[in-house]
Parts: sequence; C-alpha cells; structure tokens
Amino acid sequence: MSRGFARGVALTFGTNLAVLALGVATSVVTARLLGPDRFGSYAVAQLFAFIVITFSNCGLAPATIYHVSRGTHALREVIVNGVLISLAAGAAAMAVGAAFAWLFGARLMPGLTPPVFLVALLLVPVTHLGTTLRAVLHGQQRFGALSLATAADVAARFVAMVVAVGVLHGGVRGAVAANVAGALVVALGTLAYLRPGLAGARWRFDPGYLRASLRYGSKAFLANSMQFLNYRVDMLILNGWHGPVAVGFYSIAVLFAERLGMISGAASTVLFPRVASSADGHTDATPTVARVVFWSTVACALGFLLISRPLVRILYSPAYLPAVAPLQILLIGMVALSVTDVVAHDFSGRGRPEVNTTISAMTLVLNVVACLLLVPRYGLLGAAWATAVVYTAQAIVFVGYYVRVSGKSPLDVLILRRDDLARVRRMLAPRPPVEAPV
Repeated sequence: MSRGFARGVALTFGTNLAVLALGVATSVVTARLLGPDRFGSYAVAQLFAFIVITFSNCGLAPATIYHVSRGTHALREVIVNGVLISLAAGAAAMAVGAAFAWLFGARLMPGLTPPVFLVALLLVPVTHLGTTLRAVLHGQQRFGALSLATAADVAARFVAMVVAVGVLHGGVRGAVAANVAGALVVALGTLAYLRPGLAGARWRFDPGYLRASLRYGSKAFLANSMQFLNYRVDMLILNGWHGPVAVGFYSIAVLFAERLGMISGAASTVLFPRVASSADGHTDATPTVARVVFWSTVACALGFLLISRPLVRILYSPAYLPAVAPLQILLIGMVALSVTDVVAHDFSGRGRPEVNTTISAMTLVLNVVACLLLVPRYGLLGAAWATAVVYTAQAIVFVGYYVRVSGKSPLDVLILRRDDLARVRRMLAPRPPVEAPV
C-alpha cells in the first residue's frame, strides 16, 4: 500500500475540509437554536471539558503513534492497553473535574449549573478512547481509515446536536450531551474496525507498556498541555472578565480562524510518523513542507479576510457580528502558527517533544501576561491581539531553534523555491508500511 507523503496529505486535507463544513454546520445550528446567551454557556462548558481532557490524557495518543510507527510493541498490546488506560484516566479525570466544578465552578465559570458540568465531564473518557484508537490508525499510516474516523466523529456530533437541541429542545445540557453521544458512537465503531488487530489478545493491563508510554508520552503531554493553554487561555481570561456571552462570540472567531490550521494539520499529521519511522529521526521533507504550508496559509488567510463579515452575517445572523473583528485579527496568528505546527511535529518525530514543551511553556507565560494586559480593557479585540502577537513570537522561536539543530537557514523554512512542486511530487513515491510485531 502506498504511503506517499502527498497522498497522505491529500487525504487528511480532504478530511479537514469535511470536518470544517460539518464543524461550522454544528456551530451554526447550535448558535441559532440556543441564541447568544445560551450559546456562550455551551462554549464555556465545552471549554471546561477540553481542559480536563487535555490535562488527563497522559500523552497517550502521541505515544501510541510513536510506538506503532516504530513497531516497538505488538499491535494487540497497543490497542488493549490503550483502551484500558484511556478509560481509567478518563474516569479519574471525571472525579477530579466533578470535585473542581463543585468547589470552584460557579466562581470561575459563571452561568453554568452543576448538571451541565457533570454532563460535560462524560466527554472525557469517551474522547480519550476515540483519540487513542485513531492514534493507532495514525501510527500505521492508514490515512484513509483515519480520515473516515475523524470525519465520522464530527458528523455524528452534528446529527446528535440536531436531534438533542432542534428536535428535543434540550438546551445547553442537551447540546453538551449531543457531543458525548456522537463521540461515543464513533469511538465504538473505530474499536470494531480495529478488531482484527486484537486477534489472540488478552484484556489485561501491562504496567510495562504504561511505563514505556509515559517515558515518551509524558514529554509530549507537557508540550500538548502547554500548547492547549496557549490556544485557550484567552478564552479563560475573557470569560473571567466579560462572561459567557463574550466567550460565545469569541468561540466563533476561533472556530473560523483555526480552520486555517487544517493546512498545517494535514501536512503535520503525515510528517510526524514519517520522521518517527526514518532511520535516524531526520528528514529533508520538513523545510519543504514548512514553506508550502506557510504560503498556502497566507493565501487562504487573505481570502478569509475578505469574506469573514458576510460569512458570519449569513451563517449566524447579524446578532453574531461582534465575532468578525477578532476573527480578522486572529488570522495573523494562524499564519504564524502554521510554521510552528510543522516544526513542532518534526521535533516530536525525532523523539524530542521536550523541545516543544520548553518553548510552549515560555509562550504560555507571555500569553497570560499579554491577555491580562489587554483583555480586561479591550475585551474581544484584546484577546485576539494578544493571541496574534504571542503566536508570532512563538513561531520565531520555533524556527530559530529548528535552524540551529538542523543546520538549515530561515530562508529554507519560509521562502518558496522553484523546485518545490517537484519536491512535493517526489513525496508521492511509495514507502513500505511499518508493521508492528504480532
């Protein structure tokens, strides 16, 4: 089976287009049915759930990709332990999250009731399970199956949202429960798809596998946690100063702006296992990918800038136009983030996720300071400008460090070359799959 780089990117990018359409459709339906006030509460509930998810995943998904790409563990061992660890970590995180919501929820996230918090926490183990199972497909470089599972996850949530909010009039609690139901259906479907890899498996936890996963995953976990906070600290501070309605508007801006990340996301998804499976953890693909991704993102950002206002007006209604200005500002940060994404996945593929952790930690401190300076006074616009400036600074640091360790120059990473198209075509060359021992 071909493992051509460009084929994998095309599959992943096509999936991201489908995810974009379905994600926007879900957001539009939810926003129109709930209205700005309740939509803001829903956005805060989802934010709470994903904070708990991020800080309880133990780096299992990137460790799974890494182990499967390297072939260091039997496939059945990876799947069995991945399922057991996901559910155990999710259950523990639910208990901690429930205690936190009971003690501090009303103060830190006003406008949300305890039942909404509890329903949101059901998403934690379900998301862990689905993410880990898709990581198995990712590590095997089975991008067709991975794309299908990713798109199905968003589609199932959309259908569940229409039923829960539009038909059953479930309100905020129903909207949150719809995400749980959709994610659960697809996670179970993915497990059924992977069933052939479980031949001869015994459902028994292996502490050795956990230790091996934590050795790699703990470093990736710290990096991903820091990066998640970099992505969402603006929302947390915005909610604290201006409340759920402002978060609702800002979440729409973030939704559209982050869709630009599907370009770098598609390339990075394929780059990670390619680097990890290479003999020495190095590849010359990274500079080419970074150049093409950066300028593709610039072009898309300019187009998005022109259509952002009519897009929000038509899809969401004029009541949501306050989301437009922060959306336009966030486009700057997403252009910078496109390069960061590619370079960070290169470091992870080399087995050096600690580089990402260090840079992300430094960026987080800068992000918090910038948000505290700008958000209280300028609200939505302050959050957007803080994010744009910080993402740009982060990209400069990532590129600078990559240049240092790889021997490349900044021009290699950022400036297009005449032969880039030919380089991309050469990435279509088939690569033999890395099979895990059984």
